Amino acid sequence: MQFSAVLLALAASASAAVLPRQEMGQWAVTASVGPAPGYVYLHAEFTSDEYPGDKKLRSTCVEAPNAELPVAHRCDRAAFDFQWDGKVLNVQQTLPSGATLFGSAPYDGSSDFDGVIPVEKAII
Repeated sequence: MQFSAVLLALAASASAAVLPRQEMGQWAVTASVGPAPGYVYLHAEFTSDEYPGDKKLRSTCVEAPNAELPVAHRCDRAAFDFQWDGKVLNVQQTLPSGATLFGSAPYDGSSDFDGVIPVEKAII
């Protein structure tokens, strides 16, 4: 009987380990750097189970500190922001529910960025 209980517990834990983790969402991001020093353009579209393709959340940001009309750092949605240190692109977004999501991807700025950044962390 003890052997059966141990075997059952082991089987239950093994089957739980193969279940896919729940996706918190992702951003489809395009970003470019230049042509002037310090110029960054970024467009992101957030999707998840709660925000599928037809309800995705779109955001566009720009940094152009040396432009004729300088823009230090501005995003068209207050709930979205990004930081770029020349090596890593970090994005964060606060959803209408109040949850704040974070994600990051390597990006050195040598070419345009066109990729998917998954949510790595959420504060609810």
